[in-house]
Amino acid sequence: MGGGLALLFAEHGVSVSLHDPSSEVMDGVIESAKQQNIDPVPSKHLDFKSLCSSLGSTKVFFFSLPHGKTGDDVVEGLHPYLSKGDFVVDCANEHGTHSQKRQGKLLNQGVYYIGTGVSGGYQSARRGPSMCPGGDDMALDLIMPSLNKVASKDAKGGSYVGKVERATMSR
Repeated sequence: MGGGLALLFAEHGVSVSLHDPSSEVMDGVIESAKQQNIDPVPSKHLDFKSLCSSLGSTKVFFFSLPHGKTGDDVVEGLHPYLSKGDFVVDCANEHGTHSQKRQGKLLNQGVYYIGTGVSGGYQSARRGPSMCPGGDDMALDLIMPSLNKVASKDAKGGSYVGKVERATMSR
């Protein structure tokens, strides 16, 4: 799913930086982008420091990972490189309690964590999934244009992005 989402964002003109424990997986996404004439071609990064250095001043991370510990490990690995105003968008259909725990951890840093249910499988991840983000009101307002850009569209061009739980958090 993550590779499909990466290609979908790149296809919409977003500069994509990849990180995965498997170099071969990243090479496959890059090769697929080249075969499909997607520009910009995603870049490959072998560690979190390199990944974060490749991004702008407001970093936005989209990930689709196995539930539980893997997501915790990624958030922990990113933590030293995150700054106030950055975004972590978890597209893994993670359990709500895990999302809330990560959201609380990153809130102290001023980093927005958005748990996003994604529907449609790997085929939709590549062509436009249905998405249900939940998190801080301000964060949702800021991230919605990016989600609308890649979400599945109805016959009238409307996006299949629905906000689920909206939690107002104090900073």
